[in-house]
Parts: sequence; C-alpha cells; structure tokens
Amino acid sequence: MCQRKADLVRALMEFSADEMRQIYKAAHDAVSASAMFSFVPGDKVEFNGRHGQVLQGVVEKLNRKRVSVTVDGFHRGWLVPATMLRKV
Repeated sequence: MCQRKADLVRALMEFSADEMRQIYKAAHDAVSASAMFSFVPGDKVEFNGRHGQVLQGVVEKLNRKRVSVTVDGFHRGWLVPATMLRKV
C-alpha cells in the first residue's frame, strides 16, 4: 500500500463509528448530487430494470432523490436513482 493510503487508513481509524457514518453520508450525498446535475429533462437514458432488462427512456423530471423517466411500453413512469442512469 502506498504511503498516502496508509496515512489515510491511520487517520480514519481515529474516527468513531458515528463520525464514519457522517463521512460516508456526506460522500454519498456528493456523488448523488453530482449524478443528478448531469441530467436535464429531455435527455435519453438507459438503466437496468428490476429483472435485469435494459430499459431506455426519456428524463421527464428531476426530483430531490430520483429522476422520473418515461419508458415506451409502460403506462407509468419510473423513478430511478440518478446514479443508475446512463446517457444514450
């Protein structure tokens, strides 16, 4: 392991479990926000559905936590986490 990683691991070991949860949540929120800002309504996207099928659709709306996607062949929209979407 390189020195920087070893130093990071030593520093992380000094945090309590609660502090580690807060660090993880902040990092997770930053990744989610970054993914959300990469889409706009009208973008064509694809994602893996619940049963493994790849679905393609159009972004309709950006919600706080999920993106509303309209998929052809389905009578209602899908709410998908932005981190699961890929632009087509």
